[in-house]
Amino acid sequence: MVENIDNLLKLAYGFSISKILFTAVSFDVFTKLSGTEKTAAQLSQELSLPERSFSRLLNSCTALGLLNKKDGRYSNTPLSEEYLVEGKPFYFGYHINALNSRLYGPWGTLEEIIKKDEFQPSVEGKSDDIIKAVSSTKEFARKAMMSQHNYSQLIAIDFAETIDLTGRKSFLDIGGGTGIFTAETAKRFPHIEYTIFDRGFVLEVAKDILKEHKVEDKVKLCEGDILNDPFPEGSDVALLSGVLDGYDEAICRDMIKKIYDYLPKGGLFYITESVINDERSGPVFPSIFSLILLLQTEKGDARSRGEMEEWLRDAGFKVVKYEVMSKRSGAYRNSGLITAVKE
Repeated sequence: MVENIDNLLKLAYGFSISKILFTAVSFDVFTKLSGTEKTAAQLSQELSLPERSFSRLLNSCTALGLLNKKDGRYSNTPLSEEYLVEGKPFYFGYHINALNSRLYGPWGTLEEIIKKDEFQPSVEGKSDDIIKAVSSTKEFARKAMMSQHNYSQLIAIDFAETIDLTGRKSFLDIGGGTGIFTAETAKRFPHIEYTIFDRGFVLEVAKDILKEHKVEDKVKLCEGDILNDPFPEGSDVALLSGVLDGYDEAICRDMIKKIYDYLPKGGLFYITESVINDERSGPVFPSIFSLILLLQTEKGDARSRGEMEEWLRDAGFKVVKYEVMSKRSGAYRNSGLITAVKE
């Protein structure tokens, strides 16, 4: 809630805070400072940047709590060391770089996008929306999927620690992307079989992630289009993570019905999304995400608990429970998990 002029000023200057972070990550500032401390002169020389302007960026990062500064020497804060150093397990830089290259510019034209009320191509000069663009080239698929991987890593850990697959035989990750949800789940429930179903360029990225997590021998990769191709046979658990927000209601309903028809009686179905409230007035991140989807997809939108549960019931599912996952991934994204069963 905006209660005073300070809150209003923070909102008004939010764009500058984002760009400070984006620029520092783009320059590899935090990676250069990993495990050490350096002066502005040392860093500017390493990065071939002018010290006068670069030192102002470093001071702004310090003011924002991204860097420490003592006796003229800069070092990473614990947050930056964990999430902004390339090569660290939870490095978030791929996602930050994607926000900078794919969203920051188009976001500045939001007035025109809203006036036109139509999808605005904003994916590195491509005319497709983000979903179609991922299938266009191997190079773009990797860049887009690593951004999504960063976004999903901690949510995937929360997911694996929340669900119960006791007595289940086979898990199908539909539109599974980099496979991080499958990887984390396979580590916690190694007794069952796993399959990721997605497009070919995307599965190439998933191979690397599964190998990194040492679960590549537990997971089958099956190429296909989640809307038009039949699902691989045999699973009694299905996951749809961050997929429904890319499509309109009619396609979402068709997809859920397709999954209902696929699963055996008693089959489990999990949906995860950044969930907006039923009035579509909050929380903050899902509301922002709704606008991002206006820029990047033809018909996508943030999804509410009420509409998803309605679609599930109309397809024949029994909704078992809804919960928000936040232990590792935090509360800001309002990452909701719906558990449903085919009776």
